Amino acid sequence: MISVKTVKNVVVPVAALLLVGALSGCATFGKASDACATSACTTDAKLTSDVETSIKQNPEFGANRVHVQALDGVVYLRGTLSGGEQRADAELAALQTPGVAQVVNDIAVTK
Repeated sequence: MISVKTVKNVVVPVAALLLVGALSGCATFGKASDACATSACTTDAKLTSDVETSIKQNPEFGANRVHVQALDGVVYLRGTLSGGEQRADAELAALQTPGVAQVVNDIAVTK
């Protein structure tokens, strides 16, 4: 039978390591990308900027209606737009940006 002491000595350190590993990413979603200096973070920051530029070329989106964050070639889109077509257009603009491997589209539609 496993004792409580054994569980504490094994499970707690393993859980702590998993938590530290999960939180140690340099460019987590929603966090400022200029806070890190690794090449992966630089690439993520450039990709975020490129996608933002591409999306903001469409005047229907307006300023700051779509939040963009890139992490390892995956682009995450958040925000609210007034129609499904706009949502699809934002996703397409992101997908057509060089360097984007995948898009996770979490844009909400108000109509």
